[in-house]
Amino acid sequence: MDCFNLYKHFDTDFDFGFGFLFFNMLCLFLLFLLGLMNWFFKWLVMHSRELNCGFCSKDGFDLHSGSKVGSCKPWKNYSALPDMDMPEEIAEENDENHEEEDGNGEDKVFDVFTLRKMVKDERRKAKCAELELEKERMASASAAEEAMAMILRLQKDKSRIEMEFKQYKRLAQEKQHHDQEVIRWLQWLVSKQELSSESVAMEDKLRFGGQSWKQFMMMNNGDSSEDETSTWCSPNPHFHHEIRRRLFSSLDLDLSLELDTN
Repeated sequence: MDCFNLYKHFDTDFDFGFGFLFFNMLCLFLLFLLGLMNWFFKWLVMHSRELNCGFCSKDGFDLHSGSKVGSCKPWKNYSALPDMDMPEEIAEENDENHEEEDGNGEDKVFDVFTLRKMVKDERRKAKCAELELEKERMASASAAEEAMAMILRLQKDKSRIEMEFKQYKRLAQEKQHHDQEVIRWLQWLVSKQELSSESVAMEDKLRFGGQSWKQFMMMNNGDSSEDETSTWCSPNPHFHHEIRRRLFSSLDLDLSLELDTN
């Protein structure tokens, strides 16, 4: 609580920079205390191990696989210690402990060999998996390239088909326009042929009417020959009007057809 009050006092009296510096120093001090406590705890553990083992001599340190750190083993020859009586139970326990340590050492060696074998197997499996992945990657890359080539080929075919469709459409439109022109021209020819046939029929009728009128006048016995000749020269005016109307209507139809074709 005192530390908290002091920190609060510094935080309120001084600016933010000094308070932040003080907080950092306090954190460093706490870390130093934690390290010191950890070191002290390790020293207590080591001291307790030394008390359990008895004491460490030069013969008690063994070097394993070139390491520079020795292990403290319990004293085997308790009879060599001065003024110390060794019970038989303790000796038996020590022998059992040595046998267990030897068995543990063999187990450790066996475990090391098995672990090495397992590591080799795992590495071999990893290499096989990498090879399989590489094959899959190559196959996927080739499949992607084939798909892209197919897409490009389909796009080219599509563009070619579209161009051909446009050409065929234009040709069909031109052919349709030409067919319409041909149909109009044929219709004009048919109408002209009909008009010519009608005009020929009218001429035939006029000729036949003139002949019949002449015969009628020759057969008729009248008093004045001049009236007969004048009547022959000037027939019925209504009949002449009908002939003129038909002739003019046929001419108008010919002119209208010619304008349509132009």
